[in-house]
Amino acid sequence: ISLAYSLSIIGVTTGVFVSTHLNRLLTPQQIAILCGVMGASGLALVSIWPSLGMLLLGYGVLFGFSNGLAYSLFLEQAARALPQSKGLALGIATAMYGAGAAAFTQILSPLAHTDTLDTALAVLSFSVLLAGGLAALMFSRARIVVEQGNLPAPNLHPQARDIFRLWAIYCLAASGGLMVIVHAVGLMRGFGASEISIMAAPTLNAVGNIAGSLLGGVIADRLTARRALAVPLLISLISLVVMRVVSSAVALLGLMTACGFGYG
Repeated sequence: ISLAYSLSIIGVTTGVFVSTHLNRLLTPQQIAILCGVMGASGLALVSIWPSLGMLLLGYGVLFGFSNGLAYSLFLEQAARALPQSKGLALGIATAMYGAGAAAFTQILSPLAHTDTLDTALAVLSFSVLLAGGLAALMFSRARIVVEQGNLPAPNLHPQARDIFRLWAIYCLAASGGLMVIVHAVGLMRGFGASEISIMAAPTLNAVGNIAGSLLGGVIADRLTARRALAVPLLISLISLVVMRVVSSAVALLGLMTACGFGYG
């Protein structure tokens, strides 16, 4: 299971990189439809033919890749929609990412069993297809100018070492946040927590992600880049270190929420 999630993260990263080139070839409406169809198809494959191979292909590759394309598409169009408040726009878009995770954790939890897992995946597949269609419709009827192509590059000339440093910081910080997301249920089970607490872990982590995304957007518009980066990094670092030594399931839930906040 962890391998499938790790593969999907690689797919997300690949999708984000490819989106830069795809934006020059397709309109936002076409990319939204492509993401919806590809993501829904991947989940449907796992639902119809449940096996490890299909899980890796359908969820890890197809769904992960379409997720990265969609993520990049909505972030870029959000920045175009509010050019004077890009931080806030990106924060809202990222927060909705967490909101979907929080909502579907509760919706699909009753179906997350061996005999009903195919139903849960079918519901999720339909939801992804519907979201892609609605996104394409929204883009076609938007009052803002929805453009094809990439945003103009800022007038910056960073050194190679600066780019490497930013990538390294982002990679380490994101890795810590993702590890908590993927192992939230396992960590709570290891503490012998109740089933309610176990299912609350990914939801609270997502709620923290929503709050962090919104606040991060506001901070990005008002603080320098150095200070805006320092705040979430410190929150993530402290919560992860303290998580290592706590002995209470309730405290662990709070730290997961804080980690989600820093990740957002």
